[in-house]
Amino acid sequence: MALHKGFFSDEGVNLRIEVVAGGEALAQAMGRGEIQIGRMGSPPFLTAVGAGVLPGKIVGSSVIHNLDHFLFVVHPDIQQLSQLRETTVGVLSRGSCDGHLMQLELQRAGLNPERDVAYEELRENYLRLDGLASGRISAQLSLEPLVSIGEQQGVLRIVEPVSRVKPRFHCGLLVAREDFIAEQPVLLRKLLRAYLKSARYCVAHPDETKALLCKATPEYQPAAIER
Repeated sequence: MALHKGFFSDEGVNLRIEVVAGGEALAQAMGRGEIQIGRMGSPPFLTAVGAGVLPGKIVGSSVIHNLDHFLFVVHPDIQQLSQLRETTVGVLSRGSCDGHLMQLELQRAGLNPERDVAYEELRENYLRLDGLASGRISAQLSLEPLVSIGEQQGVLRIVEPVSRVKPRFHCGLLVAREDFIAEQPVLLRKLLRAYLKSARYCVAHPDETKALLCKATPEYQPAAIER
């Protein structure tokens, strides 16, 4: 939305956005100096900083107060969660927020997340249903409108919202490299102003936000996005 409305341009910022599949991969790219500022969850950020992979700091954050929109789904053949034992589950990456929350769901189901299942890192294929449709993976965490599409195609069954295992989650961290913070403080403030302005605009203009989402993702039906 910020690019669409010109909020970054208003601040005199020529921004290039790169989509990286997962916080773990983003932390590695930032550690190599390829990206100066990004958004990731607390598990991959803390892991990367602790391991010395990313010399970075948090410059903004938000707490998701309700994870009802994030859903634990399984292949329709899985009627009891104990059937997930010795199957493969899909995660964005092992070190991502998604991977962390999947482990909590498996523990809630009475499974040992380190021993009872195998993991497939979906990364760029995270927003696809191929794994569940083919039966290659038995479970994953997903979002709307993908969940509605999967239900319509009969390739998944909703178990529960992730809020059952984690009602509040510190997921939305804006992080920046330490050298960028030290060398470009004025630019950083401009980036944060545009980012916050965009977030507030989306909340205040839900119909325009949905229209932009429909335009950006033509493969999704409007009814699925509305849901």
